[in-house]
Amino acid sequence: MLPRTIVLLALLVPLLSRAQEEVPIVMDPTPPTIEPRDEAIDPDAVLRVVEHMPQFPGGMDSLRAYMARTVQYPAEAQAVGASGRVFLEFVVERDGALSNIKVIRGAHPLLNEEAIRAVRRMPRWKPGTHRGQPRRVVQTLPVTFVVQR
Repeated sequence: MLPRTIVLLALLVPLLSRAQEEVPIVMDPTPPTIEPRDEAIDPDAVLRVVEHMPQFPGGMDSLRAYMARTVQYPAEAQAVGASGRVFLEFVVERDGALSNIKVIRGAHPLLNEEAIRAVRRMPRWKPGTHRGQPRRVVQTLPVTFVVQR
Protein backbone atom coordinates (compact mmCIF):
# COMPACT_ATOMS: atom_id res chain seq x y z
CA MET A 1 0.00 0.00 0.00
CA LEU A 2 2.85 2.35 0.85
CA PRO A 3 4.56 1.99 -2.56
CA ARG A 4 1.27 2.88 -4.34
CA THR A 5 0.91 6.02 -2.17
CA ILE A 6 4.43 7.12 -2.99
CA VAL A 7 3.85 6.59 -6.70
CA LEU A 8 0.58 8.52 -6.53
CA LEU A 9 2.26 11.41 -4.68
CA ALA A 10 5.12 11.37 -7.16
CA LEU A 11 2.60 11.84 -9.98
CA LEU A 12 0.54 14.56 -8.24
CA VAL A 13 3.38 16.79 -7.00
CA PRO A 14 4.40 18.00 -10.49
CA LEU A 15 0.76 18.70 -11.38
CA LEU A 16 0.17 20.71 -8.23
CA SER A 17 3.34 22.73 -8.66
CA ARG A 18 2.28 23.72 -12.19
CA ALA A 19 -1.12 24.84 -10.98
CA GLN A 20 0.55 27.46 -8.79
CA GLU A 21 2.67 28.93 -11.59
CA GLU A 22 1.59 32.40 -12.66
CA VAL A 23 0.51 32.79 -16.24
CA PRO A 24 1.20 36.26 -17.60
CA ILE A 25 -1.86 38.13 -18.92
CA VAL A 26 -1.22 40.28 -21.94
CA MET A 27 -3.69 43.10 -22.57
CA ASP A 28 -3.95 44.65 -26.01
CA PRO A 29 -4.39 48.42 -25.51
CA THR A 30 -6.27 48.88 -28.78
CA PRO A 31 -10.04 48.29 -28.53
CA PRO A 32 -11.57 45.84 -30.95
CA THR A 33 -13.14 47.36 -34.01
CA ILE A 34 -16.51 46.32 -35.29
CA GLU A 35 -16.69 46.52 -39.00
CA PRO A 36 -20.09 47.64 -40.31
CA ARG A 37 -21.75 45.22 -42.65
CA ASP A 38 -21.91 46.55 -46.16
CA GLU A 39 -25.20 44.84 -46.86
CA ALA A 40 -27.48 47.02 -48.89
CA ILE A 41 -30.77 47.76 -47.16
CA ASP A 42 -33.79 47.88 -49.43
CA PRO A 43 -35.01 51.50 -49.26
CA ASP A 44 -38.61 50.28 -49.15
CA ALA A 45 -38.01 47.83 -46.30
CA VAL A 46 -39.84 48.56 -43.07
CA LEU A 47 -37.38 48.43 -40.19
CA ARG A 48 -38.01 48.00 -36.46
CA VAL A 49 -34.71 49.41 -35.20
CA VAL A 50 -32.62 52.14 -36.80
CA GLU A 51 -29.77 54.33 -35.60
CA HIS A 52 -32.08 57.30 -34.98
CA MET A 53 -35.69 56.35 -34.26
CA PRO A 54 -38.58 58.50 -35.55
CA GLN A 55 -39.83 61.28 -33.27
CA PHE A 56 -43.10 63.09 -32.86
CA PRO A 57 -42.53 66.84 -33.40
CA GLY A 58 -41.46 68.20 -30.03
CA GLY A 59 -40.70 64.80 -28.49
CA MET A 60 -42.57 62.49 -26.14
CA ASP A 61 -44.03 65.27 -23.99
CA SER A 62 -45.58 66.84 -27.09
CA LEU A 63 -46.95 63.45 -28.14
CA ARG A 64 -48.61 62.99 -24.73
CA ALA A 65 -50.08 66.51 -24.91
CA TYR A 66 -51.34 65.90 -28.46
CA MET A 67 -53.03 62.64 -27.47
CA ALA A 68 -54.61 64.26 -24.38
CA ARG A 69 -56.04 67.05 -26.59
CA THR A 70 -57.12 64.88 -29.49
CA VAL A 71 -58.45 61.63 -28.06
CA GLN A 72 -62.13 61.89 -27.12
CA TYR A 73 -63.63 59.13 -25.02
CA PRO A 74 -66.63 57.84 -27.04
CA ALA A 75 -69.86 58.49 -25.08
CA GLU A 76 -71.22 55.04 -25.96
CA ALA A 77 -68.06 53.40 -24.66
CA GLN A 78 -68.31 55.41 -21.42
CA ALA A 79 -71.95 54.43 -21.01
CA VAL A 80 -71.11 50.73 -21.10
CA GLY A 81 -68.01 51.22 -18.93
CA ALA A 82 -65.56 50.21 -21.65
CA SER A 83 -61.96 50.95 -20.77
CA GLY A 84 -58.54 49.55 -21.49
CA ARG A 85 -55.41 50.04 -23.50
CA VAL A 86 -55.33 49.96 -27.30
CA PHE A 87 -51.98 49.14 -28.90
CA LEU A 88 -51.52 50.63 -32.34
CA GLU A 89 -48.79 49.91 -34.83
CA PHE A 90 -47.95 52.20 -37.73
CA VAL A 91 -45.15 52.98 -40.14
CA VAL A 92 -43.38 56.33 -40.09
CA GLU A 93 -42.51 56.87 -43.74
CA ARG A 94 -39.31 58.48 -45.05
CA ASP A 95 -41.12 61.83 -45.30
CA GLY A 96 -42.57 61.56 -41.76
CA ALA A 97 -46.11 60.67 -42.86
CA LEU A 98 -47.86 57.81 -41.06
CA SER A 99 -49.19 54.74 -42.88
CA ASN A 100 -50.42 51.21 -42.22
CA ILE A 101 -52.13 52.22 -38.96
CA LYS A 102 -53.61 49.14 -37.34
CA VAL A 103 -54.68 47.79 -33.96
CA ILE A 104 -52.38 45.03 -32.76
CA ARG A 105 -54.17 44.63 -29.42
CA GLY A 106 -57.52 46.24 -28.87
CA ALA A 107 -59.86 46.98 -26.01
CA HIS A 108 -63.40 47.81 -27.20
CA PRO A 109 -64.25 48.45 -30.89
CA LEU A 110 -65.24 52.08 -30.17
CA LEU A 111 -61.98 52.70 -28.30
CA ASN A 112 -60.00 51.09 -31.10
CA GLU A 113 -61.64 53.38 -33.67
CA GLU A 114 -60.97 56.48 -31.56
CA ALA A 115 -57.31 55.62 -31.11
CA ILE A 116 -56.92 55.12 -34.88
CA ARG A 117 -58.72 58.42 -35.56
CA ALA A 118 -56.34 60.31 -33.27
CA VAL A 119 -53.24 58.80 -34.88
CA ARG A 120 -54.53 59.51 -38.42
CA ARG A 121 -54.76 63.20 -37.51
CA MET A 122 -51.16 63.40 -36.26
CA PRO A 123 -48.75 65.81 -37.91
CA ARG A 124 -45.77 64.41 -39.78
CA TRP A 125 -43.08 62.93 -37.58
CA LYS A 126 -39.33 63.44 -37.86
CA PRO A 127 -38.42 60.28 -39.82
CA GLY A 128 -36.04 57.64 -38.53
CA THR A 129 -32.61 57.45 -40.12
CA HIS A 130 -30.16 54.62 -40.63
CA ARG A 131 -26.65 55.21 -41.99
CA GLY A 132 -27.63 58.79 -42.71
CA GLN A 133 -30.65 57.91 -44.86
CA PRO A 134 -34.33 58.34 -43.91
CA ARG A 135 -35.95 54.93 -43.53
CA ARG A 136 -39.44 53.49 -43.07
CA VAL A 137 -39.77 52.49 -39.41
CA VAL A 138 -42.50 50.66 -37.47
CA GLN A 139 -43.68 52.32 -34.27
CA THR A 140 -46.00 51.00 -31.55
CA LEU A 141 -48.16 53.34 -29.52
CA PRO A 142 -50.33 52.42 -26.52
CA VAL A 143 -53.46 54.54 -25.99
CA THR A 144 -55.09 54.17 -22.56
CA PHE A 145 -58.78 54.80 -21.92
CA VAL A 146 -59.95 55.06 -18.30
CA VAL A 147 -63.57 55.74 -17.32
CA GLN A 148 -63.74 58.74 -14.98
CA ARG A 149 -66.36 58.17 -12.30
